Amino acid sequence: MIDRRAFLKAGVLSAGAAATMANLPFSQVAHAGGGNPAGPFPLPPEDWQWFRQTFVTLEGRVVDTGNGGISHSEGQGYGMLLAAAAGARADFNRIWQWTHANLMVRQDGLVAWKWVPEGTDKAVGKVTDQNNATDGDILIAWALLRAGKRWNDRSFLTAATAMATAVRSNMIRRVEDHSILLPGHVGFERPNGLVANLSYWVFPALLAFQDWEQHRDWSDLVSGGLALLAHSRFSRWQLPADWVLVDPGMKVGMAEGFPPRFGFDAIRVPLYLTWAGYKDPWYLDPYVSLVQAQKERPGLAATVDLTTGEPSAMGASPGAMAVYGLVSRAMKSAYRAPPTENNSSEDYYSASLRLLSKVAAQENGL
Repeated sequence: MIDRRAFLKAGVLSAGAAATMANLPFSQVAHAGGGNPAGPFPLPPEDWQWFRQTFVTLEGRVVDTGNGGISHSEGQGYGMLLAAAAGARADFNRIWQWTHANLMVRQDGLVAWKWVPEGTDKAVGKVTDQNNATDGDILIAWALLRAGKRWNDRSFLTAATAMATAVRSNMIRRVEDHSILLPGHVGFERPNGLVANLSYWVFPALLAFQDWEQHRDWSDLVSGGLALLAHSRFSRWQLPADWVLVDPGMKVGMAEGFPPRFGFDAIRVPLYLTWAGYKDPWYLDPYVSLVQAQKERPGLAATVDLTTGEPSAMGASPGAMAVYGLVSRAMKSAYRAPPTENNSSEDYYSASLRLLSKVAAQENGL
């Protein structure tokens, strides 16, 4: 396997060339981005039934119980992915209909990211921020694509194509020779560079869009994400920060105005890499090393301070531990996440990560 570290350290290759090298010889199975339309549903129905009863209203709104009961495009996308993975078509339809009716209020085909409930029954509310969150757009489009293929539903496929086209038409910027994903339409282009969030690169979705549309923007975006990951290795752990600043020369630092940590956002980076079938130690070993270094403590840390390298005293959620367990299985490491029963005390985000990790494991034979 090509040693990308040596090339990058010596400066022999541009970051774009190194990313291309990183992408092509990856130890990668046939990626699971589109799911298997003819195969078994990868999420057990009892898991979905619990998620639906705990976090999804009768109208189809996915409730972020750890964030004041709001709803957002990310949550709608996760809900749609999980419903499709469990074969729950009626639930999928309901979540998609609520999303379309309440969040698709922009003129560019992207989704308003934040909806806040009002009143005592919380059934009514409104969009309070019309900016989009690009990971939410990608998740919803990917869920529609998977559902359209699974159920041979042309309306889902048409909606998926329209939303994916809106993402690549509006949310990609070029830095040097790399494609960088804007986290939102407004607020992330600064005079000194672009603010980026590596967990917004939903790699299995981007690969699925490439298969579906056969458009070079998607493969360029995958390569750009891998290049950005290669330059976003902070502290002794070599972990990505939740938020980074990419300057015009493709130099990467932690973004001002955000906590300098690996945490609640960046935990999704190894989830998406593994789900996409990537097994290159260069990208995944940092997470395995972090787990192995904490084997003497009762549980894993929720975050890591990337200025000091110190793991937090706060423990990782069951969802984060499920992600670490997924990566450890992919890399044939010994760690296994503690078994977790579906429990009403678990918040929306942890539950989403845990069940998505289960789907990713099933689709990759882990």
